[in-house]
Formats: sequence, structure tokens, C-alpha cells
Amino acid sequence: MELTDLSSSLGQESLTQDFQALSVQEAQKDYAPFDTLPTGLIVMIFHYLDEEGAKTAALVCREWTILNTYPLGRLRFGLSPSQLMETPVPKIYFRSSYDKIDESKKTPVLTSSNYKQDISNRPPTSPSEIFLQTDPISREDQHRLEQIQREFKDDPRLVRIKNEVIQKETETMDTHTPFYHAMDMTVYFYGYALKRYLGVMNTSTQSNPHSEKFQSIHWFRFPQSQNSNYPTEVSSFPMGLMKPPPSTPNDHTQPYKDWILPVNPSLFCNACVGGEGSFDMFISNRSMYPPSPKAFFDSMCNHFGLLPDPKMRESYAQRFEELVGHMRSVSVRWMRGQRTEKQKKIEEASSDVSPLGSRDIGALIQILVPKPIVDHIAYPCKAYGVPKEFAGKKMSAVSKDLLKRPHENYEVQARMMQGSLLHPDNEIQFHPYGCPEYFNTPEGKELAKEFDRFFLEVLAVTLPKSVLDQD
Repeated sequence: MELTDLSSSLGQESLTQDFQALSVQEAQKDYAPFDTLPTGLIVMIFHYLDEEGAKTAALVCREWTILNTYPLGRLRFGLSPSQLMETPVPKIYFRSSYDKIDESKKTPVLTSSNYKQDISNRPPTSPSEIFLQTDPISREDQHRLEQIQREFKDDPRLVRIKNEVIQKETETMDTHTPFYHAMDMTVYFYGYALKRYLGVMNTSTQSNPHSEKFQSIHWFRFPQSQNSNYPTEVSSFPMGLMKPPPSTPNDHTQPYKDWILPVNPSLFCNACVGGEGSFDMFISNRSMYPPSPKAFFDSMCNHFGLLPDPKMRESYAQRFEELVGHMRSVSVRWMRGQRTEKQKKIEEASSDVSPLGSRDIGALIQILVPKPIVDHIAYPCKAYGVPKEFAGKKMSAVSKDLLKRPHENYEVQARMMQGSLLHPDNEIQFHPYGCPEYFNTPEGKELAKEFDRFFLEVLAVTLPKSVLDQD
């Protein structure tokens, strides 16, 4: 009997009733009676189920779980069974589904949430605030402080952000250790676009239990799986091999640059050092060696299995570049709208490209790491990830010394393990400032939906004859 004959002889109503009769208890025991059937037959049967029957069937068959995942679950209403079998659904699903990302991720470093109860009675402290309030110990320190204070004097936006950063540090002083990473606003949009893509791929009529924790992450890199070679702890990272240029390796060379994230343990560590301080990168809207929008989109397609046709990918890469450029220009206008009349006059009167008080700031991410894991996922260092005089020292000890001697520790940096940083069960907090704040406004939230529509269209083109764009 042909598959088409078999499928047509199966009544939709009886199929739905049969699959609804399968108990959840059996499904939880890995009951999978259909996994031995030919893939063609499995796809054929699933094609004839209604929505409720499909949900139940997805409990007991891996292929049906894939096919029932939004927005892939809607494909069966627009594709023939043979077309379903030809789609690149499995790779897209396993790389994009929160369920699969959660299932395949490595063991978290954080093993308990009891750290949240460790509240002391000591006065509130903030490493960033202490730096500003501590008397300088040298003429060079005095010059740095004056330079930072000039930035705040001419830009009330930075004053607000500084106050919010310090407040977060103070509120979490007993439970978390702060770190900072800044980037050009275009680079921020890469991670934001990735978040929107994953959100689209995991939207469903029922709330996904993993959505909240995965959506709280800023994706500095693509999601990794258990078979990734990304180290998750400092003990697995060869920090002793790091060397400053022209020697290698260091955190600017592969694969190490993908394994770790450069951060500063205070907002003002290295603040006046070009390319080394998060504060400097933030106010100058810079990133080190950022990929072009087209290069990022190409990497994204390769990772998730999207747009295998080269000509089609090139077309959508151009549209992605235009979309990111539009997001950037709108965010810039919004940030400029926050300026005072005095700032606007500074810009009009100056021939400088970025005069104080009128520059376009980038994106600043405040990263708060639970104290029980800080020594496991971060190590203190100098430029290029080289430990130098911090070799053998714990991150927690250096952070404590930073509170006592902020100017002596001005040049301290840190490197964080990406494998643990992007692990939601480690309960790391991400707080964005600057251009990302636009997306908290009603207008920004509406504009962000353009990413959603774009990625639904990308998926529709990737999968033949899709009906994803139909309601």
C-alpha cells in the first residue's frame, strides 16, 4: 500500500481520539511507540492530525515534537507530507528551540540559590561610586578623575546612567559581583536580533517555561550545546598561554576570542584607556573588530541552518543590513532627543566630530554575577587577557581590593567564560544602558517587531511553500 493510500484511509477524528488517549504519565516514562516507524509514515500521519491531536502526539514522538514547535507547527497546514520531509526542519529546530537548547546545555556552575539570603548589615558599597569618591594618589589619578567628571558635567544622560549603575551595584553588593562590557550600538543590535529570532521560534499559544530565562540573556555569542568545546570554568581555560601582541595567543586570536568576554570589574577601571575601558567604549560608541551586518547574518544563517540558497541569502543579508541601520538611526535620534538645550548648543558651536556632551553613546551592559560562582567563571587580568601580576589570584579577592584601593587597581580587567555567562541557570543578570533603552519605550517595542516579521519571512523562504506569514 502506498503512503498516500494509507494516509487517506486514516480518519482524522479517530487519529485525534487515539493520540489524546495516550497518558502523560506514559510520555514522561519516555514511552515512544512510534519511533521505529519509517519517517515518511510518521510525517504522513502527523499531517492529518488537528491541533489538539498534534499537541498530544508531540509528547510521544520526537519527529512530531519537532513538527509541532511554533512556528514550525503551522507548516503541516500548508505543506504536503512529501514537502515536509524535504524541509531542513530538524537542524533549525535543534539549534533554535529553547527546549533543545535547555536540554543540551552544559551543567551550570551555580548549584544553589541560597546566596540570595546572604544579606549583611554593612553600609552600602559600590566599586564604581568608591572610585569617584576616593581621593587620587597621584597626578595621573587626578587627571583621570577630572576627565571622567567633565563627561558627566556636559552630559546629564551619563549622570542618570551612572546613578542607575551605582544603585544596582549597591542593591546587590552582598549577592553579586559587578562587571561591565560596552559595544558599538550596531554590535548590540546583533545580539538583540538573535534574541528576537529565538523569541519568534519559541512563541506558542502556551507559555514556554524556558522563555523568561532565555530572554533575560544578552546573546554575545550563539547558543552553545554540550558538544561545544567552550570552557565553562576558569580552571579549564589556558590563561597561562595568553601573551600581549605581537606574541600569540591572546584574547584577540581564535579560538580564545570566542571563549571569553572582556569586561571591567568597575565602570571606571581603564575608563580613559582607549580600547580597554568599558566606559570609554560606551561613550565613544566603539567595538573592537566588529563584523559587518552581512557577515553576522551569514554566520547566523550557518549556525541555524537558514537560507541555504546563496542568492537568496545575499538578498536577505542586504535587508538585514538595512534593518540594523534603520534601528541604529532611530535609536540615535531617540538618544539625541534626551539632550538638554545646552548640549544641543555645544554640538552646534563645535566643529569636533564628537564634542563632550553631544556624542552618540553606544551600549553598556552591566553584568551581575552571583558571588558563589564568580571565581569559577571569571579571572582578573590586564590587557589582552594576560594575567600578569594577577596570576594565581581569585577574582573575588581582586574585587574586594578594588573597594579598598580603587586607584591602585585602576588597570585591572577581567575575562569571563562565555560558556557559563550565557547559561541561564547560572542566574547572571544583564542590565543594558544607552541605546538599548529605546526598546523599553512603546515606540521601541513596536519597532522591535520588525525583527520578528523579518525572521518569520526568512523562515518562510527557507522552508518550501510555507504559510508562516498567514494568520
